[in-house]
Amino acid sequence: MALELLSPAGSPEALRAAVQSGCGAVYLGWGAFNARRGAKNFTDEEFAAAIRYCHVRGVRVFLTLNTLVTDRELPAALDAARTACRLGVDSVLVQDWGLFSLLRETLPDLPLHASTQMSLFTSGGANEVYHDGCERVVLARECSREDIAAVCRACPAEVEVFGHGALCMCYSGQCAFSALIGGRSGVMVMFLIATAMNFISYWFSDTMVLKAYRAQEVGEDHYLYRIVADLAQRADLPMPKVYIIPTEVPNAFATGRSPSHAAVAATAGILDLLDEDEIRGVLAHEMSHILHRDILISTIVACFASAIGMIANIAQWAAIFGGGRDDDGEGNPVALLVTAIVAPLAASIIQLGISRTREYMADEEGGRMIDDPIALARALAKIDNYAHHYALPGATKATAHMCIINPFAGAGSAIANLFSTHPPTEKRIERLEELDKELHD
Repeated sequence: MALELLSPAGSPEALRAAVQSGCGAVYLGWGAFNARRGAKNFTDEEFAAAIRYCHVRGVRVFLTLNTLVTDRELPAALDAARTACRLGVDSVLVQDWGLFSLLRETLPDLPLHASTQMSLFTSGGANEVYHDGCERVVLARECSREDIAAVCRACPAEVEVFGHGALCMCYSGQCAFSALIGGRSGVMVMFLIATAMNFISYWFSDTMVLKAYRAQEVGEDHYLYRIVADLAQRADLPMPKVYIIPTEVPNAFATGRSPSHAAVAATAGILDLLDEDEIRGVLAHEMSHILHRDILISTIVACFASAIGMIANIAQWAAIFGGGRDDDGEGNPVALLVTAIVAPLAASIIQLGISRTREYMADEEGGRMIDDPIALARALAKIDNYAHHYALPGATKATAHMCIINPFAGAGSAIANLFSTHPPTEKRIERLEELDKELHD
């Protein structure tokens, strides 16, 4: 059995490197109907020169026309094949059955290869395309060694397999999600989805969150506005919008995609529960979040956590429905289930750790901003005591990290603290007391 080393060539430079490395054939993209359009690809002049360069050196050139085409595109695809044939291309790789039939009828002497995008897994499929006039079958990338051996034994066509481990996002040209269901890696796909979702949330965070809490904007004559204006001047920040949330449950948060598009919100309960110094401490804490762009940081962290969560969820379903096979066809559903549990847990722990760190930083910066860490400590103690019994109306897991104190009822319990977006209030107060000693002793 003769073996041929075949290499992709995404550019003239890559082609020369492949030929000089001893490849017996190369495949490349030219024109509009190939899956290699993401590569540098070849111009008309480069394509003709590539064929001449390879043939002088005894190397064959295969053209990829391995995309699905519509009826209106068939004439253009046929013209591309005719031109390639005239220039002396040795074969054309085809995915679309309609184009395959048209080329077989129109250019009967042009060798055709069934692209891996045809998703041929079995000897039956390979024999079918062979009898339809296909010279070579490029098997699906997912085929195991046993699958390949079975096709080689039963099919008289030339058989080509991928030997370099190309794990494309779209396996054999199919939907990326089908690859994920089969247990393949889809980190990038999931990351892109998570990024899009979190970007939308980040960009419109102020509008969405404030609407969810039924927040009402206040003007320059309001008590809170004047405090925030003073703090903004101290921190050299643009003046954020100021909102009141109509609830007696005390809490506060900052939101917005940047310091110039920021908002600070406090509940009506803050005004009743805290004195003026304590209110200044709370608002200084929130202004610190704006200063350090904590909304952006939390969004970036959420992107990774969301992606991992999506992948873990798919891995769970893959394990249930028989996914997770390796290249030898061996399955390990237990490993998938472990991954489905451990991965999102680890991501959550990292996300919580970063959130808690930012809260500590905001406490410190806020205490320094007003030069009165004890006032902020008193405010935290009062709000936390209230949170033991009452939840903030409208609070969700998606917005909890924004609040100065975890907004859910019973948040201060030992068990709740384990998975809280906020560090224990007692620890925060201790750090503020230490900061006060540092500033005033």
